[in-house]
Amino acid sequence: MDLTLEQVAGILTKTEDEVMFLVQSNRLRAGMVENDRSFSWTFQLDDVLKIKAELESELEEDDEEM
Repeated sequence: MDLTLEQVAGILTKTEDEVMFLVQSNRLRAGMVENDRSFSWTFQLDDVLKIKAELESELEEDDEEM
């Protein structure tokens, strides 16, 4: 299932810029689709759910260390 940048930001509770940082740091894969002479980012649901689990795990580890 393809998701938009806005949908991914909502799922991850991140800003669109934070999602794109995950893409730039190779933690999340993104594709591009052309729509009426413009391009938009697309993401796979499985990839998004995987990074969401990783991010939640990292938060839990940080909380345990405090």
